[in-house]
Amino acid sequence: GRARRTAIEDGVNMGQIMHDVSKVYGGTGGGHDGAAGLDVDGGDVQEILKGCLDMAVGILQRHKT
Repeated sequence: GRARRTAIEDGVNMGQIMHDVSKVYGGTGGGHDGAAGLDVDGGDVQEILKGCLDMAVGILQRHKT
């Protein structure tokens, strides 16, 4: 995944998100603030994407408060 500069400035770290989500699904993941990836065996792609999105949205919501 990739993040816009403004999202990074607001605290989104794609490397950390991919790392955390990959662990939930028994895979590996990482990268840096702006771009990262993950590798999992099996799992529902939509569910995994939702996990990534939910984590990013949570970070952005906490930053705005």
